[in-house]
Amino acid sequence: MDDGLGDVMNPRWGREADDPVDAATERAVEDAIEIMREKLGEHITVDDLARATMFSRFHFSRAFQRITGMSPGRFLSAMRIQEAKRLLLGSPRPVAEIARLVGYPGADAFVAGFSEAVGLSPGEYRRLNGLAGAVPRDCHRWMAGVASVWTPPAAPTPAVAPPPAAVTGPTTAVAGNVSASG
Repeated sequence: MDDGLGDVMNPRWGREADDPVDAATERAVEDAIEIMREKLGEHITVDDLARATMFSRFHFSRAFQRITGMSPGRFLSAMRIQEAKRLLLGSPRPVAEIARLVGYPGADAFVAGFSEAVGLSPGEYRRLNGLAGAVPRDCHRWMAGVASVWTPPAAPTPAVAPPPAAVTGPTTAVAGNVSASG
């Protein structure tokens, strides 16, 4: 399943090439990522993931950070934001429902977390059809200020043909009711 996380989903992503990790630890991190994916909409803690992988919280957190390059909590947040982006663009669901589906306790927390991570509110992201990813991260705050004063140009009004000029001179009938001037 392609969930848009790309290299983030590869447990070898954050590791140096010469950083050996035993197979059991690597498998535990892969299992934790799968649990995150399966239970994305549920309240999941690092303790829950550590217990599921049969590691202490400390050992699990260190191993996860070493293998993926980020903490389990940050990784889970990234997964939730990716899924939220997909839902915002691919469904008409309200923001509050999307917040619940991706595991946020409420719409306010979701909007704050999404805005911090993406640089735009979920509504703005949806309205821009996901184009926020094409804008450099450091420009989002600048754009938010501009968006409040900038309004899109009005749709061009169709050109209206000027009224026909008065016909002077003789006219002749051509092809039925159409007349031509001669």
